[in-house]
Amino acid sequence: MARLMDQPVAGQRLHESPDTLVAWFHSLNWSVPELRPAQQCTIATGKKVLKRVMLNKDQPQNIGYLTKLFSIIEKDIGVTKGMNPSWHLALLCLQQCFNCSTGKVKDGLQVLRIRMLEQADALLVDTKDPGMTAALLPIYGEALFLDTEGNEAQAAEAGKRTAHILNQWLPRWNSISTTAQEYQEQFQDVLIGLVHLRCLSPQTQESIESTSALVIFALLHPSTNLDQRTSITTSFANMTCKLSLEAYLRAATTFSESCFPISPSTPEEYYTLLSILLNSAKKPTTPSETSTITEQLSKIYSYLAISLHHCTTQGSFLILSSCMHTLLGTHPWCISQLNIDETLTAINICTSPGGPSFPIITQATPDDIYTSLTRLLLTLLLGHRFRLKGRYHLLIATLQSLLRCLYSLAPYRKKLDKPIHPPWLTSSSTPLSPVSATAFTRILTTLCDPVASTVSKHTSSALLTSHTGLARKEVARYVPYVMMEHVYWQLQPQKVLLQGGIREALTQGVYALFGAMKSEEGTLKRVNAGLDAPGRALFKRMYEDFAKHGVESLR
Repeated sequence: MARLMDQPVAGQRLHESPDTLVAWFHSLNWSVPELRPAQQCTIATGKKVLKRVMLNKDQPQNIGYLTKLFSIIEKDIGVTKGMNPSWHLALLCLQQCFNCSTGKVKDGLQVLRIRMLEQADALLVDTKDPGMTAALLPIYGEALFLDTEGNEAQAAEAGKRTAHILNQWLPRWNSISTTAQEYQEQFQDVLIGLVHLRCLSPQTQESIESTSALVIFALLHPSTNLDQRTSITTSFANMTCKLSLEAYLRAATTFSESCFPISPSTPEEYYTLLSILLNSAKKPTTPSETSTITEQLSKIYSYLAISLHHCTTQGSFLILSSCMHTLLGTHPWCISQLNIDETLTAINICTSPGGPSFPIITQATPDDIYTSLTRLLLTLLLGHRFRLKGRYHLLIATLQSLLRCLYSLAPYRKKLDKPIHPPWLTSSSTPLSPVSATAFTRILTTLCDPVASTVSKHTSSALLTSHTGLARKEVARYVPYVMMEHVYWQLQPQKVLLQGGIREALTQGVYALFGAMKSEEGTLKRVNAGLDAPGRALFKRMYEDFAKHGVESLR
């Protein structure tokens, strides 16, 4: 079948005779899941035939071919009860020809579409056949919302039809558990189709809440499998991209109220949908609208930052940190100075003994948790560095806390020793790997060698050069505290150890610290003076290694 169009004789027959194309679709059983590859090949073949016809759509023979094809399909759909292969061919005709057709072809398509909707409306309210409904819903959705964009009257009519079908089917879910397993699976397919249909419907401030509730219900349903979950979230994402500002703000308010304050009883699906909603945010064009959505998103960011260390599962932690990263990196226009401070505080707490604690049965490795935090800090340095002026004390404390996590606990450490690691790291049987150390090194190199465009909003080359120099000087004043922290913990072998792979991955970061300190006169001497005798000896060896290998690597 896949090579049908490469066979000139067979391909020519399908191209010249609409009856042959219809018969080609009817020759396959579309209700058997095992034949899905053959079904896809048949659709691909039909698509090639229609594309070939549409290339010369104004030729009389092609106009005749299409109008006759639409007429055959329309009669077949109207005469036959239930679902038949002509529905799949009808959908293919709408997809391939509707937007680029004119005249008789367009009129024929409109007649076909009207027939499809009338027949589907009658079939879909029959709740006795969930299998047929599950197969018909995707086709119905495509046909129903084909040309509603920009047409309020048609969009309202489509919304009414959708609501009518939902009212017929949703009450049936109370009795699903008592039906046979085969019917339960068919009902589940119907539910996914209803979610897709509802997400295609135009959303208002009132309807967005019920739509979100239906999506949550489908995601939490015990029979929903992974592929269906992906389909649901994709439909929800497509819907959020089309929301009006009022509907978007209503959705954002609804999810922020549902997700925060964070609770162990809140399903992770809420945070997943919140992440999708934040990712689809768009900056409005008018100042008043910009102010409104900026205030709302900034408030949500505050909720995220404050709640991060209260997460009780790795899944919710990673989703919340991903939401913060989305707003920081993709929508920087909504980030306030308060959000910058909250980010540094959140990372600091999450890498301290007061950080979150997760179950031993993990969904993610400690490296996943750690790198999600370093990604936040790196995004902060790359996109919001000019806002860190006057906040370097918070930044350095955060760097020190991240650095301590890279040291693994010594096997002969005393139980009474003060904890230095967060609970999510101490409860794990695996320490952080060089992957985490590499992520931390990138932060240090970015901090010590700032990119010109990250230190100021100005675009003038002279001003950028000036601001870059000032940023380097400011860094040189504060990074000694990171270096002294590193030296201190290397001299505590009875408490912590720095594994070989971690030490090697940190090398370039340590070189970057030395490079920054060396650029400011007297900084190295002040660090040396602040260390005790063992610290000065170690610091000297580290500097000699930098002078031998590191200076060249920083050029």
